[in-house]
Amino acid sequence: MRNHQLDSLSIEDLPPCKGGVSRRGFCAVAGAGLVTLGLSACDPGGARVAVGGLGTDNGDGNGDGNGNGGGQDAGTTGGKDSGTTGGKDSGTTGGQDSGTVGNCSGSLNAGPASAIAVGQVKHFTDNFNYDLFVCRDAGGLYAINGSCPHAGCTVTKKTTEWYCNCHGATFDLDGNHPTSPAHSALEHYSLCVDGSGNVQVDYNKTVVYTTRT
Repeated sequence: MRNHQLDSLSIEDLPPCKGGVSRRGFCAVAGAGLVTLGLSACDPGGARVAVGGLGTDNGDGNGDGNGNGGGQDAGTTGGKDSGTTGGKDSGTTGGQDSGTVGNCSGSLNAGPASAIAVGQVKHFTDNFNYDLFVCRDAGGLYAINGSCPHAGCTVTKKTTEWYCNCHGATFDLDGNHPTSPAHSALEHYSLCVDGSGNVQVDYNKTVVYTTRT
């Protein structure tokens, strides 16, 4: 008999069996034993048979519950790791970081948001590009134009309104309902809080008066 490796024997290499046992019958018995040992068995056509359930493995790695344990691990666990965990990290966390922090920028850094309590305002002006207040009410933070639209004088916050010291015009705390001689409301500017907790105001971009952060 030629010296072949055990795991590459084909049926054609087997010697005739004594006692009338055919090569095909021998493979049926020996193949079952080799499966138990974790080695390859053979089929009547001389091809090698994969380790696992006999006659039930379709070789697709999906695991069918009939002895194809290797396929089940690769199909179920691998799919779970890449589909569930990977999707969560990139979709949820990544989206949140870029939406809340990454896109927050402005033309004015107004300092820590925590420094402005409910009912308080902070005035910011460079006497040229902007004259505004950052405020906090029960709804959150907002930025409002501090220049009276009548003659450009800076308004002052009172208990329930904004008041212009130059000509007596008034506005409610949202900047609406102007009184004479002012005939338009105070504008609101885009505002956000960055990852460091600082208020960023874009005074080149206006928003509706109900906007809060």
